[in-house]
Amino acid sequence: MAAWIDDFIAWFYFKYSISKGFIFAPQYDIPMFISYLFIIPTLTLFVLNLETDFYFNYRAFYQSVEENRTLTYIKLAKETLDNNLYATTKLILSVQFTFMLSGLILSGPLAKALILNDYGLKALRFGIVGAAANGIFLYVSLIAHYFDLPDIPMNASIIAFTVNFVFSMLTIIRFPGIGFAIGFIIAVIFAWTKFRVIYKNLLHFEFIRNRLTLPLRQVIIHENKHLEETE
Repeated sequence: MAAWIDDFIAWFYFKYSISKGFIFAPQYDIPMFISYLFIIPTLTLFVLNLETDFYFNYRAFYQSVEENRTLTYIKLAKETLDNNLYATTKLILSVQFTFMLSGLILSGPLAKALILNDYGLKALRFGIVGAAANGIFLYVSLIAHYFDLPDIPMNASIIAFTVNFVFSMLTIIRFPGIGFAIGFIIAVIFAWTKFRVIYKNLLHFEFIRNRLTLPLRQVIIHENKHLEETE
């Protein structure tokens, strides 16, 4: 709903029924569809990377914890995971920014080819930015789920939905798609910030979250007879 609420609002304002029960807003739906084509390479890249290099380092780190390895070994596994995660994030951000910039540059010719008016061109440009932010949001959400942090993507989705809904209600006629773009930009910033706070102290966080439940036992006092004899 966070990604679709602006479409519902556009359908309400510019509804065009091709057949009974099928509502369509051509100057909004077509640009949004084209916008999402510019995040396909990013989605493919981060799924491929996460399921190969990242997962190998991720599993190695948690195995070192589960197998009670030395703290030095665990920190080394964590450092390897850090390097892989940040390298992957930089790569994905770079690729997505490149495709987003390419989409914005090509938006004019695309609008002419698709017979879009000025409204459709605005929707296409804001849609490309919003889709790029949505792609990064999906990446951060998947990373958060890897570390069993579902609250982060859930709260970020609520933020994206709220911002998208409010802005789209106010701007859908003059600035189509801006609510979608702003909503997911804010959601990405929120999700990544919350994730970084936890990931920065991951060892401590996992220790607190998976603290061992030791059985309660009575205190046993041993008398030091050797000390008494000496005195």
